[in-house]
Formats: sequence, C-alpha cells, structure tokens
Amino acid sequence: MPWSNPAVQRCRAELALHASSGVFGRFFKANLPSKPFQEQLLKCMKWHGECTQALPTQRLPMAMWQVTKKRLKLLEPYFDTKHAKNQEFAAEQWCVLAGVAGMLIIDVLCNCPDYHNRNWRFLSDTTDTLCLRYLYPIFPQAEEAATKLWLKVSA
Repeated sequence: MPWSNPAVQRCRAELALHASSGVFGRFFKANLPSKPFQEQLLKCMKWHGECTQALPTQRLPMAMWQVTKKRLKLLEPYFDTKHAKNQEFAAEQWCVLAGVAGMLIIDVLCNCPDYHNRNWRFLSDTTDTLCLRYLYPIFPQAEEAATKLWLKVSA
C-alpha cells in the first residue's frame, strides 16, 4: 500500500504512540532518581500527549487494526516485564522498547505526510535525546536489540 493512504499512516502513528506510551509510562512509574532523566521523560510525555490528541477520532478500518495488533504482539514481551529475572533485565527491556518507539516515531515522521508536523518532530527529538543521552549509555546492547526488533515490527 502506498504511504499516502491515510489508513496506513494512521496505523503507523497508532503503533508508534502505543509503543512510546508503554515505555514512558513504565519509566515514569519507576520514579527513577535522576532529575535530568525525569525532566526529559516529562518532555517526551508532553509531546506524546500532543500527538495523541491530534489523532483523528474515527476508528481504524478493521484490516489496518489487525495489522497494528499483529505488530503490537511483537512488542508484548517488552511491555510485560513483571516476570523478569531481575530489575536490571526489566530496565534493559524497557530501553529496547524506548529505542523501538523512537524508530517508529521517526518512521511516522519520515513516511507519513499527514503526521509531518511540529508535534511529531518534537516527540522524535525528545525521544531520541532520552535514548541517546540517558538510556543507551547505561545499556549499550539495547540499541542493537532495538534495531533488530524495529526491523521485525516495521516489516
């Protein structure tokens, strides 16, 4: 399907926002002590809210919703870390999810003209900063894992 199809663009946007809301929410609930990290996270959440509010209110066509659900299924193990062997492993999974979310946001920004605007640009910038400045230095292996997972999810 061509990228100009509004349903395909909406599917990509929903996927990116769902992935990013999951990771932002988990980091926010974890209440990590680093003040700069928390400030950056709040910026991400602000722009995420702006992008979410700007989404069209009509439902996705059933075929597009099925595609979105299939892709979200690939992310489920990264959302559900309550059975993780330890907190460090759970945090690494969240870092991978944050990286995937950032790549999905860039994907929307670059390939979906209906969503090429200031809010998505700022969401992309703040998410990139969160990953590159705060998460990948702690878990460098998460960047490669995020790229591999993104390739599966975006296929």
